[in-house]
Amino acid sequence: MRGVAPLTITAFRSKLPIDKLAERIVKLSKGVGIDVDGLGCGDGKTEVALMQRLADSMPPPPDLQLYLLDIAKNPPLYMHPNSIPRMRVFFMMGNTIGNILNEPAFFRDLAACAQPGDLAVLDCQTARAPADQPEQIRQVDPPIKARRPPDAYAKFLSGPLRRHCEGLRSIRLRTELSTLCPVPGSYAIENWADVETADEPARHFLVWQIKRYDLTRLSECLLSMGWNTVQTWKYGPENQAAVLLLQKQ
Repeated sequence: MRGVAPLTITAFRSKLPIDKLAERIVKLSKGVGIDVDGLGCGDGKTEVALMQRLADSMPPPPDLQLYLLDIAKNPPLYMHPNSIPRMRVFFMMGNTIGNILNEPAFFRDLAACAQPGDLAVLDCQTARAPADQPEQIRQVDPPIKARRPPDAYAKFLSGPLRRHCEGLRSIRLRTELSTLCPVPGSYAIENWADVETADEPARHFLVWQIKRYDLTRLSECLLSMGWNTVQTWKYGPENQAAVLLLQKQ
């Protein structure tokens, strides 16, 4: 969600099922302390909101710790003496999963850092049409149909290129569909910038992408990596987004 207008972020966060998520996490913790790792945390506000709900759902004083991280593997951080049982929650919101190059490899590595019973939380966009029917996707998925990002995003997406490309002549933004994604049943909305400068041939940059998932096939893929989907909450306009709560097997 980085770079999106503040009102858009606020509206997005207001729809998240944070209360239900916190209640289920506390139930699964079975009374032990909880460590929350915010991976790809952005401004951290969603993570803080979750911590507040967790604290409200736990007996006082709540045994909670929050780590705001931009890394997925740090074995010393994940080691706890057997005499101090704790449950770790890997928290990945704000389209973090959609910006991972290879989701199966990421969750396989994350499983290597986790203990059985640890949790992972992610949000994602749902597929508007089957990934093996690209023409249908182009007809029903608005960004693909428009073939360019919304005007509200154009300044943000082109900003780094305008700042760092010397001799810039022009930038053209376009939106393309990619079905070459590691998770079966998923596809990506790729936003490209075609850049022309005074002294170099035209260059092409992938500046932003969103992935959309078939929830059943995503859960099947994650289960093969050691993560069982405990519960799914759909939310947002027409339930086109979802939060998944996963547990390490």
